[in-house]
Amino acid sequence: MQSWSDRLHPNDAAATFAAFGSTCQTGVGYDVKYRLKVKDGSYRWFRATGGVVLDEKGRPRRACGSLVDIDELMKAEEEKSGMVRRLAVDLESAIGEIVDTVSSASNELESSASSLSSTAERSQKSTTVAAAASEAASSNVQVRRRRRLRATFSRLQAAPSAPPPTS
Repeated sequence: MQSWSDRLHPNDAAATFAAFGSTCQTGVGYDVKYRLKVKDGSYRWFRATGGVVLDEKGRPRRACGSLVDIDELMKAEEEKSGMVRRLAVDLESAIGEIVDTVSSASNELESSASSLSSTAERSQKSTTVAAAASEAASSNVQVRRRRRLRATFSRLQAAPSAPPPTS
């Protein structure tokens, strides 16, 4: 027959014995969770709570406690923790994708803005050239008109004047 302590999970033994030992020395109650090996060889979670009454010399006189099977609760907590970890990983991944998308969109916007700025500069230069050409053309038209007017005026002055009409 195995004793209770022989059935403690090796990872839980030290903390469990420390909690019981402290209670026996101080009289302050214990509340500890540990795994015990059961008949089929598997481990189940239990919660032990209790305390001792110390005599006048500080030795344990009476002890009482309870042991509650919390295996389902611990498994549910473990499952919940796993789900939270998976959700955190999924959320981190989704945020990463959003950051990548926003970064890509930002780069595209920056490229578009640069292209628009370059197009605006070329348009400004073309407008300046067109305005200068228009000014030059307008000036040329005015010079030609003046020349034609002068030529017409000169011809009119050089032409013999007609005698006044007789009535």
